[in-house]
Amino acid sequence: MAKIKIRKVVRQLDLDDYFGTGESEYIHVWVNPPRSIREQHNRNIQESKDVIKDLAALKEDKDATENQYKTIGERLQAVNLAMHEYWATIWSQGKDESTHWTADEVKELQSAALEDDPILWKFVTDMSIGMMNDYLNGQSKKGVRR
Repeated sequence: MAKIKIRKVVRQLDLDDYFGTGESEYIHVWVNPPRSIREQHNRNIQESKDVIKDLAALKEDKDATENQYKTIGERLQAVNLAMHEYWATIWSQGKDESTHWTADEVKELQSAALEDDPILWKFVTDMSIGMMNDYLNGQSKKGVRR
């Protein structure tokens, strides 16, 4: 029996699909990350929801202390860092290292997009997740069942 080497599958997300300028610019999306990375991302999403819920409850608490707000702020910073590190990992598996991302670059993209073009961040993250889901559901790059 031949051994099968598990390979990273990377697909290109063409930003021209968003900008429509006729100039292709790509984010390279790792579409088959291991379960542990996907599960950690899901835990980060849940933690983000929990922090927002806890902050809302804290705002209703008339006896809330500055320390409680500080703790919530620290949790929010930690989950944001984890999210930036996740996207940096997902977008940094292409062969060309010049296309790789750092967590700081992801943070810069998110901040700039939220300030100047709020839909861009949603587009790149939703499309990346969609590409991963398509791959996991057995669809090839062209949408044909494998």
